[in-house]
This record gives sequence, C-alpha cells and structure tokens, in this order.
Amino acid sequence: MAPLSIHGPEMEFDLSGERARHAYRPPDGLVTRRPIARGTTQEKEDRVKAAPFSFFNLFGTDPPIPGSVPGDREPDLPKNTVRNVRDTGGFIVNLVDEACTHAMNLTSASVPAGEEKLRSQI
Repeated sequence: MAPLSIHGPEMEFDLSGERARHAYRPPDGLVTRRPIARGTTQEKEDRVKAAPFSFFNLFGTDPPIPGSVPGDREPDLPKNTVRNVRDTGGFIVNLVDEACTHAMNLTSASVPAGEEKLRSQI
C-alpha cells in the first residue's frame, strides 16, 4: 500500500491480514458531523429489519443513489441488511433526527435473522 502523506510525516495504514477487519476505522474518523441513516429492509417472511448507518452518503440525485457500507458479521457472512437487499432487491433509507436518536440506537443491537427490531420500539 502506498503511504498517505498530508504535508508532513508519512502515515501508512497496513490493512492486510488480521488488520483488514479494522479498515473501517481510519476513514470513518475523517468525516465527522454527518447525518445518521436508519436503513430498513424486509425479510422474505415479511419481517422488517432496521439498522443505523453513520457511514453513508448520497452519490447522485438523478437518480438518487444512496450508499452505505454495512460490512460483514464475519468473513463471508453478511449482515442481515445485506442479505435482505440481495434477497428482495429493496431497502428504505430514513434520516434520523435528534428526536429519534434513542429508537435508532436500539436498532444497532445485533439480532439473529428472523427477529424483528422495530416492533418493540412502536
């Protein structure tokens, strides 16, 4: 990997091998004070899943192209959000305001497929 230099001493991030799972942290810290999205998906069995995404953005407006980085639970084991989008082809992005912060934080809990997070918050 080429070193990253910003007007001073070089910094190098070695994100290979065991360190690959920490690749999220450096870029996540570079962009602060960003909105949080609550992504909702639906399982094939019609259960609704929700998850907060602070690492997301809008990449275009015509058409609108939201993007996020949900990652994997483990190598080759996608999170429920990714699995649901692959299975159904759909998702909804909701922006979270301060009034919804507590409910959004509850959706960050890791629950198994088949367990619905939103019902307990209504």
